[in-house]
This record gives sequence, C-alpha cells and structure tokens, in this order.
Amino acid sequence: MGEERSDRRSGDRALHFVSSSSKGSLGGQRSDQLQLSDLSKLTKSLIAVTDLEEVKQRVRQLWKDGKLEKSQAAKLIRRWRSWQWQNKQKQKRETLINSLSERLDSTEEQSLDDVKQLINEYVIIGKITYKDGAFLIKKWRKRESRRIKRQLERGNTSCCFFCRQTGHKFSECPEKDGEIMGSGICFKCGSTEHTSSHCQRKNIRGFPYAMCFVCRQQGHLSRDCDKNANGIYPDGGSCNLCGSQKHLKKNCSLRKDTDDNNQRESIAVARSNVTSGDDDFLYIESNTVSNEAKRKKLERKVVHI
Repeated sequence: MGEERSDRRSGDRALHFVSSSSKGSLGGQRSDQLQLSDLSKLTKSLIAVTDLEEVKQRVRQLWKDGKLEKSQAAKLIRRWRSWQWQNKQKQKRETLINSLSERLDSTEEQSLDDVKQLINEYVIIGKITYKDGAFLIKKWRKRESRRIKRQLERGNTSCCFFCRQTGHKFSECPEKDGEIMGSGICFKCGSTEHTSSHCQRKNIRGFPYAMCFVCRQQGHLSRDCDKNANGIYPDGGSCNLCGSQKHLKKNCSLRKDTDDNNQRESIAVARSNVTSGDDDFLYIESNTVSNEAKRKKLERKVVHI
C-alpha cells in the first residue's frame, strides 16, 4: 500500500512538471511573437532614416536600454540595408524606364519592330524586366495612335491656300494644274534663286510677282486681296485688339501703343519713388533717351597702349 501511494505521488509530480513546462513554453512563444511584432514596428520606423550611422546609433541605444538583444539589433540593421538596396534598385529602374520612354517619344519614324528590338536588348542585359518592357511597348502604341489621330484631324481641318477648301494642303490640291504662276520664285523681284524673305532689294513695295490664291491675279498676296473675306485667317478669326483680319495680334498698332504707355508709366513710378515730397515737377524721359543710354552701355571702350 505504501509503495502504491509513493508511485501515485511521483506520477502527480511528473504531471505537474509537464504541465508547468508546457505553460512556460507557450508563454515563451507568445513573448517571442510580441517581440517579433515589436521588431517589425521598429524596422518600419527606421525605414525613413537614410543615414547608416544614425540607424546604428538608434539600434545601439535600444540595446543599451535592454529593449533589444544583440541578434535582434543585427537583424534590424540587415533589414534596413536590404530595404535601402531595394529602394535604390527601384529608383534606378524607374529612371531608366523614363529615359527609354522619352527616347521612344522623341523618335517618330520608328516602327513597332524597331521599338521591340530596342527594348529586348535592355531586357537581355537585365536592366529592365519583361513587365517593364511590355509597359513601354504599350505606352508607345498609345502615343503613336494619338499622334496619328492628331495628324488625321489636322489634315481634315487644314485649309488649302489654292482652292480655299478644307481636307487637304496646297501641295495636295487636285485643282492646280502643273506649274502655277508665282510658285518657286521671289515675290519681290521674280528671281528663282531665292525667296522674298532673302531678297536683297529693299526698294520694292508689295509683292508684284506673287499670285493671289483667291482671285488668281498677280501682284498681291491672298491676305491683301479685296475678295478675301477672312484675310490672313483662312479658318476665320481676327485680331483680338482691333478686330482686323489683315494682321496678327503681335503686329497690331494698338498693342505697340499700350506697350509704350506701360513703359512710360513704369518710368514715372520709378521716378516718383526716387523724388521727395517737396518736388513740384516730375520729368518723364522718352524712349529715345533710354535707348541712347543703352547704346552707350553696349559700346565697347577702345584702349590705346
């Protein structure tokens, strides 16, 4: 009987030891899980830091405070380094992709086969992935379709200077027959060696050798023709300042007058800031005086030795 009681007591002690050890192991696993979660939080907080020495200093301080072990501190630094390396590689790849995209956009005469060949070279080298190559080809196709669409729309809305109809240009006009009078010559002197913009004769008024596309008469341009209702605006429109159809806004006389008035007002304001309150008169210099002063500044001094 005594032996049976002793066996039971020893068995109860063994069960108590096993249960306590199992509880301890579970508690250790929970504490390890909490530490891993804290470790991931610390890693996320260190991601914003770009300096390695600062990261080491922070991790060393946590280790001194007893919040980290040596293995955990080393693990944090390794994670930070791997993230920094991945971030640099990502930035390099994005920069390369943007440069390739700009290069493909700048060359309009390339075909789809040329684009694929260029991208495959970068993929084989390993500078970009297959996914990046597919993205570049897809982007190029969209840009090319938009460019062709714009060209078609521009061709449909463009106005021919010969027949004044939309849908084609002067070079593609079906109504012009062979050589047209006034084409390929200087509108001022009639020479075939240069155009009117490079003509050396300055004493000629108008364009006596030009042929008007509206009335088919020689001696003036279509913008100066009395039968032209649109003037220099074949699609309609006029100067925003005076409403004339004979010139652009940049060549309008009203704009020149307003620019001169604004310049005089700015000079007057500058003078008023310089003068005192006792001055009774305020003199405004003309544009000729300011131009002469600028000329004097631009003239080079000749030094005789």
